[in-house]
Amino acid sequence: MRHSFSDVRVKFIDAMLSVHGVFNKSYLTKTFDVSYPCSGRDMANYLSATPGVFFDARDLSFRTDDSYIPMENAAEYLKAVSVVFGATDYSVPGSVSVARAVAKSETSGAK
Repeated sequence: MRHSFSDVRVKFIDAMLSVHGVFNKSYLTKTFDVSYPCSGRDMANYLSATPGVFFDARDLSFRTDDSYIPMENAAEYLKAVSVVFGATDYSVPGSVSVARAVAKSETSGAK
């Protein structure tokens, strides 16, 4: 199966929401060096296929609700993105960092 670069970015959105519960389009622009309009299209594609995500106008971010189903191996995916694209850490205020999430999944044996 062939995947586009847009698919990689959409999966990144899902991984960020799974690990942190919050996502801002600036994460796409910084990590993948894409334009803000491009990040908006990726977010629109993601939202059209994913229930349980809503826009929070208080901080202009997207958040998950109780109906959201987290992506399996999300922390590992973010770790791979950091290796391939040179991103260091996706620390989101009030959430667990990717490095801690990966360490936790490795010690708990989660796959």
